[in-house]
Amino acid sequence: MTDVLIALPAEALQTVGFVADALPGVLTVNAALRGFGHRRVFRWNLSLLIDCGALAGHRLPSSAEQQVLRGVETDLRRRFEADGNALFAARLTHDGSHELIWRVHDAQRARQEIQALIDSTACPREFSARLDDDPPWERVAEFLAQAG
Repeated sequence: MTDVLIALPAEALQTVGFVADALPGVLTVNAALRGFGHRRVFRWNLSLLIDCGALAGHRLPSSAEQQVLRGVETDLRRRFEADGNALFAARLTHDGSHELIWRVHDAQRARQEIQALIDSTACPREFSARLDDDPPWERVAEFLAQAG
């Protein structure tokens, strides 16, 4: 087997506000992935859906809850993005939930990190995880289309 080096794109985060089901939401997308040419290498879609704790108006996280979610995201990004195994794709906050989405290279490593997270008490909020084989990047196409 031959190792192949791929230059990972520098993140270019764009934030878009939206309204769905009469509630406001916020979508942050890594626009750098729109033109990423090595999509087949990151064929897996990982979504972590986190239940928000304290909510403010319109079922969005309170300021204190936003700090908690930032800490959770920092930890999750460290876990999943280690050694370039995952590329951050999007963050979606709406109706009491906070979803983080990555494109993943090695699904087995991502599964191990998910299991380690489940086995630990590292995440202070209830969450669910979903890892899907998605070579055409259909699960993030709508989000990427909203960037730029």
